[in-house]
Amino acid sequence: MSKKIIGHAKCPICKSGPHPVKVSDSGYLYMVCPPPADGGCQSQIFPRSAHSNRLLAQSITKWSIPKEERSEWLGDQPSPDSEEVQGELEEAIEEEEIEVEPAPEPPTPRPQQRSASRPAPKSQPARKPPQRKPTAKKEDGVKMPWEW
Repeated sequence: MSKKIIGHAKCPICKSGPHPVKVSDSGYLYMVCPPPADGGCQSQIFPRSAHSNRLLAQSITKWSIPKEERSEWLGDQPSPDSEEVQGELEEAIEEEEIEVEPAPEPPTPRPQQRSASRPAPKSQPARKPPQRKPTAKKEDGVKMPWEW
């Protein structure tokens, strides 16, 4: 069964194209990029939500369906760059005064306190350097090991 092609779009991964965007049996759009031998990346784009479906529809550069049917895929919202939306934004900005609140001061660091369940470690006395043991001297009447 052949799927209905509603337009053509560039692949979002390898930017090759335009490739056909079709409607699946579940009612979502999908696009398949051709294999690398044909200049594509062989990725398959299958949106699974209304939002991702709308994003794929917005990437279509060449439509194959009439303008009236496009709103089903693009949603009822006009594009953000349209003059209608820009005019509404300018009016909203003029009507409202935006107050900028100063940033709060950063908190002052508290001195670190030890809890009763974990007392501060006890300070240990400084270690004394190791002392040399006295060696036997010949004058003491002791024989050295090589003299035995």
